[in-house]
Amino acid sequence: MKEYRTDLRSRAVAHLGGACKSCGIRDARVLCFDHIDGLKGQKRESQDMVLRQVLAGSTAYQLLCHNCNHLKRFENHEFALRAVR
Repeated sequence: MKEYRTDLRSRAVAHLGGACKSCGIRDARVLCFDHIDGLKGQKRESQDMVLRQVLAGSTAYQLLCHNCNHLKRFENHEFALRAVR
């Protein structure tokens, strides 16, 4: 299963250009998939679901490094709703 997820993530990173859209860093270890328009009250999706949507051609996501993602979330007041466990 780990190999499947690693391959899925690698393909999704490549599909989105392989670099942070904001600062350009290309180290896949620090890249994350960001909702371009924020979550806007939506619940978080599983990582596998996001990766499959990216590979299916969704334009709702971009690659950001964790630092740029955090800054975007802070500046835009983007906060995810947590699922109740």
